[in-house]
Amino acid sequence: MAILRYNRLSKAQKNLAFDAIDFCIQKFIPRLNNKISVRVIGYDTLLEKEGVYGDCDFEQYNNSPPRDFKIRIDTSVDAETFLSTIMHEMVHLKQYAKGEMKQLYSIKRLTYRWNGDRICAEDLDYYDLPWEVEAHGREDGLAHQFLKSNPYWNKFMMGAAHDESIYFGRKMPRQIEMVF
Repeated sequence: MAILRYNRLSKAQKNLAFDAIDFCIQKFIPRLNNKISVRVIGYDTLLEKEGVYGDCDFEQYNNSPPRDFKIRIDTSVDAETFLSTIMHEMVHLKQYAKGEMKQLYSIKRLTYRWNGDRICAEDLDYYDLPWEVEAHGREDGLAHQFLKSNPYWNKFMMGAAHDESIYFGRKMPRQIEMVF
């Protein structure tokens, strides 16, 4: 089972993030479910200070694809943006975990290996980077699929559920082990 941890998220944000992460792990990398660790850290000024809704980073201990990840996310955004950001970052997690994308460490230039091709991130506009094209292209579709398969979150996102406390006591899916 995937190990999920969190810091500085509301109960509703934590539950939404964990359900969305579990959905993406089952969709993208189900065979790695028990080998993946994800820490979600909320910041209320990430967008304001760094100009990003979120990002995905990893710990890599050897030359194999990473299994320990950290997702940072801005907690001040609305629920729809929060979910889309989680989905976007989960596409990046998939890219790293499956070895589709690998960061190459160089002192001079930020370079990646993308599906076998060497790409310097500084040579392309952010929206032309192939890993960002995939992540931006999939985030809304993933959010739609997730909400369709999770009607309680769909109700929450549509504003029908104004009291976040109805999600506090909900049991987490069995495949998620919560570590604090």
